[in-house]
Amino acid sequence: WIVTGVLRALDYMHTERKAIHRDIKAANVLVTADGSVKLADLGVAAQLHNTMSKRGTMIGTPHWMAPETFASVTNLDGGDYDFKVDLWSLGITAIELAERKPPHAETTSVFKVIVAIASGATPALSEATPASAAFRSFLAAALVKDPMARPAASALLRLPFCADATQAPLAAL
Repeated sequence: WIVTGVLRALDYMHTERKAIHRDIKAANVLVTADGSVKLADLGVAAQLHNTMSKRGTMIGTPHWMAPETFASVTNLDGGDYDFKVDLWSLGITAIELAERKPPHAETTSVFKVIVAIASGATPALSEATPASAAFRSFLAAALVKDPMARPAASALLRLPFCADATQAPLAAL
């Protein structure tokens, strides 16, 4: 339900407001007493139609940032990115919610985290983490390294993990 709520907010930001959040992580997701989900901290959000130089800037929290945001640091092609960085970050946030930490949390060197994200294997849930096939399928869709192949929020919302989500278990807590 939390992932679905964030996806709805991102779908609105990306399509209606033409904005990128750029700092999706559990600390920026608020859950109300009735189980409503709110996306917070729009301090680094960028308008999609802003100058390319602003979108080429590395802004966010490294553990949650998409590989394409690190292109200028790692000397890979690119350096420009769009709203799909938020969908990668939501995939990392989903792992964080399931495992209580993001991938590479044990790595203290920011540079090593950046290199691992930009050129390492795609993050995944630990095999020991209990998770449904629908959740693992959602993560596989959200955490596609090639941003051109990464689905938009509207497509992720149609996956069973999100489409079948209900507020009831969260509201019952």
